[in-house]
Amino acid sequence: MEKSLTFALPSLAHGGAQKVFLELAGYYAKSGFKVNLLVLDLTGELSTRVPEGINVVDLSVGSGRIIGRLVQFFRVRRWVRGNGIQSVFSTITGMNIFVLVCFLFNRDIRLVIREANSLENIRSRWLLLLMRLFYWRADKVICTSEYCLKQLGRAQICSKEQLEFISNPFDVEKIRKLSSESVADIPSVDTGHKLIVCVGRLVWQKGVDVLLEAVGLLPANLHYHLLVIGDGPERSVLENKAIDLGLFDKVTFLGYRANPYPYMASADLFVLSSRWEGYVNTVIEAMVLKSPIVATDCKSGPTDLLRDRLEEALVPIDEPAALADAIEKTLQFSSVPNYSSIVQAHSFDITGQSYLNVL
Repeated sequence: MEKSLTFALPSLAHGGAQKVFLELAGYYAKSGFKVNLLVLDLTGELSTRVPEGINVVDLSVGSGRIIGRLVQFFRVRRWVRGNGIQSVFSTITGMNIFVLVCFLFNRDIRLVIREANSLENIRSRWLLLLMRLFYWRADKVICTSEYCLKQLGRAQICSKEQLEFISNPFDVEKIRKLSSESVADIPSVDTGHKLIVCVGRLVWQKGVDVLLEAVGLLPANLHYHLLVIGDGPERSVLENKAIDLGLFDKVTFLGYRANPYPYMASADLFVLSSRWEGYVNTVIEAMVLKSPIVATDCKSGPTDLLRDRLEEALVPIDEPAALADAIEKTLQFSSVPNYSSIVQAHSFDITGQSYLNVL
């Protein structure tokens, strides 16, 4: 009997969840599984980065949102039934709810969902209500952090029996290989300045506004350049803030980069300034590339990775002066910790098997 796995995504827009799913799907395809990827909307930055060997099932429709979702509801059910699919694995809260509704009373289909966001990211009361109404149908709910797992339990969205903690997987060799690619727009490599890099979607959650205030407090004799990689709705606001702070010649907003790793590998310091996280993917990637790291003590963040395992100090959120102090000290005095055990624990050889055990 052919080994088969079916993944489900709302779109191929760039995001941590989509990236993890494509990496997992590619890993299992290489391992001999027949891998199906159900996608409600094939558009997005990752549409050209689907790994080889994956059967992409395009469920796109041209109708309006409500009518379109109804059409997709029947298409998903018909495709799953027609292809003898026994289990479906989905991620992203809205997609999870959609898949659970599709098979609400059909216990013949095993449903595994992945919840990477902490509840701080759920701003809609309606979405929270829908989670409470439908997450009970999931056979397993994979959480990417212990914090998220405990939140879902305390909020009575899931039972203890449903919940499973599995760290995100990382293709360590691929990250290292991509980091060696040549790029022409690293601004401070040839100037003798210290290069500070942050990577993430430009939204309030990521605390880039605090990072800008922090670098504005650095002493004048500390020559640095901040490289902000990512895009989002707050980009113009943040660019204006950098100008208002007099940082126009010390900060570059690069926008989205499909391959951020050459910039991260060139960094003298990687900074995570988030107010909260689902899982700190960029911190693990910085560890793979052996970069010094300064991070905030954000909810569902790097507490167990940096403070508990490596005894590294974390910075309180929303405190620019404390963040500036940590950046200055790390640039001047810190050495790179030994990240090897943490990196190994996130490799596909370990996390890939953990996911497979649940799926």
